[in-house]
Amino acid sequence: MAETPAGASFRPMEKPQITAYLKTHCGWSGGVRAVLAKYDLPFTEKAIIPNQAFRWDMESKSGQPISTFCEIDGKVPSPRAGGAGAR
Repeated sequence: MAETPAGASFRPMEKPQITAYLKTHCGWSGGVRAVLAKYDLPFTEKAIIPNQAFRWDMESKSGQPISTFCEIDGKVPSPRAGGAGAR
């Protein structure tokens, strides 16, 4: 473990488990893929358009019928502020 200048120990953050419920052809979904790749974050992609079971799973977790999202470590973040699907 490396030491910080203040003497406190530092541990690198473990990578979260990410499940991305995405659309095949969607600008936002493409952006999510790009950001996850940029930061080398492994994720499981669930394509909601060709697979209705993934869409139903997404809807039951988020309450949103068409707003894609990422589940992080089994938790669903709150909707994007002011974005599609915000309640």
